[in-house]
Amino acid sequence: MEYTVRFAFKRNGELIAPAQVTYTTHDVPVAVRDVYREAVDAALKRCIPMHFSNGMGSSIPGRPISIRFIDDRMLGDDPDKGDSGK
Repeated sequence: MEYTVRFAFKRNGELIAPAQVTYTTHDVPVAVRDVYREAVDAALKRCIPMHFSNGMGSSIPGRPISIRFIDDRMLGDDPDKGDSGK
């Protein structure tokens, strides 16, 4: 699953608007996308407001930031069980 969001900060470290989803892996069920959306939203909420230095706070407002999340786990595989599933 790949999931990309874009957002921008205000000078005070708050988000200008909610993060916008710009890409998700095709052919993924809506329920799976919802789980990723909730996880990304929760992660951003834990980090907001960001605490910027004066210099950073004066240069970052309104600049778009994109974060790409890549989950390449093979669900259903259990490495402890080996190939035989025992």
